[in-house]
Amino acid sequence: MSGLTSTTPIPTGVVVHSKSRVLERQYADGQSYRVPFELLRV
Repeated sequence: MSGLTSTTPIPTGVVVHSKSRVLERQYADGQSYRVPFELLRV
């Protein structure tokens, strides 16, 4: 895939929150990001 390098962070966990309609990605450094389902519909 284009844009990936050896330093590109790879998620260590992915959680789907069905009720709140959010996808959460977790990384080894402790960061996590929550993305609403509406943004994934593109």
